Amino acid sequence: MLRNPKLLLGENYERLEQFVLVLGEICTKKAQCETATWDKIAVLIANVFNDATLGEQVKAICQAKLTEQ
Repeated sequence: MLRNPKLLLGENYERLEQFVLVLGEICTKKAQCETATWDKIAVLIANVFNDATLGEQVKAICQAKLTEQ
């Protein structure tokens, strides 16, 4: 995902919503992740939110589909 987001998300980012929902689910189970894994996930989330192409879409998906938890 960090090197080639289109490989995971699809050429036109058609799997972006699924990806965001999976990340949301992972975040609710933070205690189950090892610290090193959580650090990588945190970098991934920060990169996606700050991405010029995806950032606004990701924020909109989060607001519409995820709870505060």
